[in-house]
Amino acid sequence: MELYGDRYTHVIDLTYPGDWVTTDVRIEQKHLTRFLKKLVRFGIVDYFWAKEYQARAVIHWHVLIDRFVPKDLVKAWWAEIIGAPARTNIDKIRDKTAMGQYVLQYWTKEEQKTIPEGVTGHGRWWGSNNPIKPTDEVTLRFKSAKEASTIMRHTDRFYGHLLKDWGKKAGRIYKRPARRAGFTVFGVGDRVEKVFLRLVTGFGSPEIIL
Repeated sequence: MELYGDRYTHVIDLTYPGDWVTTDVRIEQKHLTRFLKKLVRFGIVDYFWAKEYQARAVIHWHVLIDRFVPKDLVKAWWAEIIGAPARTNIDKIRDKTAMGQYVLQYWTKEEQKTIPEGVTGHGRWWGSNNPIKPTDEVTLRFKSAKEASTIMRHTDRFYGHLLKDWGKKAGRIYKRPARRAGFTVFGVGDRVEKVFLRLVTGFGSPEIIL
């Protein structure tokens, strides 16, 4: 929201029919992907999506977009994609500052972020077509390859524990890329900072550049 929030002008809500049952979220994710493709073909340049569970344990979607789309078109697209009519809505974002607060407060409700028992394939909670840019970067300059290897091995182990924790919550397995220069952390930055401090203190003293 800090990076791209000022680009969004409207929010779309997408739901499923009353008899819909969510068992494998990958099915609903494919529905969203098809819907986003229609938005792009319509002319949408910037979008952000988030998913939540309704009280009846069924997924529903929120999509922030950068321009107006006729509500009848949104409804027709969604019905075509899921194969049945369902409630949809599109609202204009009148106060972008308030919208940011809305996203933080409403879209982080714990009861809507608890994966129901038996639901698989959950995946990510949100996504965007814009690249994610870290707000803080840390560069470490080591005195030797051995010092770097020792510290980064422990950091990599910590990252592996995070992946396992996220996998348990999402009901899936997250695999690390074979080649990577680093990783971006959301929500646990303070824990990562403590790990770095312990490693730097215990295994070496590289120059830290913020």
